[in-house]
Parts: sequence; structure tokens; C-alpha cells
Amino acid sequence: PACDLFTFVDDERVVGPTEELTWQAGHVLAARQSYVGVSDAARKVREASQTAGAWAGAVVHIHSEHGVCVLTSEEKWTKLKDIIQKWLTRLNEGNTLLSHKELMSDRGFLVYVTRNYPAMIPYLKGFHLTIEMWRGGRDKEGWKLKAPAVCPSPPTHDEEVSVASEESLGSLAFDL
Repeated sequence: PACDLFTFVDDERVVGPTEELTWQAGHVLAARQSYVGVSDAARKVREASQTAGAWAGAVVHIHSEHGVCVLTSEEKWTKLKDIIQKWLTRLNEGNTLLSHKELMSDRGFLVYVTRNYPAMIPYLKGFHLTIEMWRGGRDKEGWKLKAPAVCPSPPTHDEEVSVASEESLGSLAFDL
């Protein structure tokens, strides 16, 4: 049986089929890091567990019947739903001036959360297209046209991007 290593920025998590194999893989990781001069912070080492808790935005549960389940915290899930509902409400009300700074911030959070739910990634396309609509050379849905147009200067973070409500964030239409 094999173990695996996951890295998030400067933090690693070793996973394996048994506690013993996971501990051995962690030992090998620490030895290799030490060899190349990366110090191991023993105070940060956690015992092997099937309920290890949140790490890098993910909460992993291991169930004998269902296998491994990767979720996000309830707090992050609620924030995700609130962000999506906020934009859907604004668009349904007919608001066509959208805050560029707010769109960028919300997109960043959505990208962070969707790392746990890869099936949600295509729904971010609406945010990406809406944020890029200021560039010009785009069709009414935000897709880049083949013939480039003269690009205007980008909006500052405090400016608003004007889009028609039915032409933006369209891929957000999924059931909350």
C-alpha cells in the first residue's frame, strides 16, 4: 500500500491507508526535508487520524461505507451561498453597474472554495467573463472576439463594471 503527500504553500499533509504507514511516510518526509535544509517543526506534527480536521480549506471525512469525503466548513459553505445569492439578486433587480473590486474579491473566495468541489469550477466562468468585460473586444456574453479591439484602460478597484444583467454571471444559475 502507498501513502501520498499533499502540499499547500509551505505545509504538508501525509495520508496513508494505516496509522503505521502514515507515520513512516511522515518520517521519510521529515528526513528528506532535513537533508535539503528545511527544518521540521515538531510542534506542528499531528497524530495520524481519520478525523484530522480542517486543512487548507478542506475538511476530510473517512467513512467505512462512503469512503473519503472532502467538504468545506459550514461557515465557508454559507458564505459561498450568500455571495452567489447576492449577485443573483442584484442581477434579477436589473442592476447593470457591478463593483469591479467586489467581483474580484468574491471570485477569489469562490476559487478558494471550489478547490474542494471541482464540479463547480465551470460556474466561475460567468465571474471571469464579467470581470473582463471592461477590456472591449468581447461579445455580449463576455467571450473574447477574434479581431482584437482597442483595449481601454482597466478599471480601478473602486470603479464599477457595466454589464447587462442577462449577459453576465449567467453560469451562476444553479440550485443553492
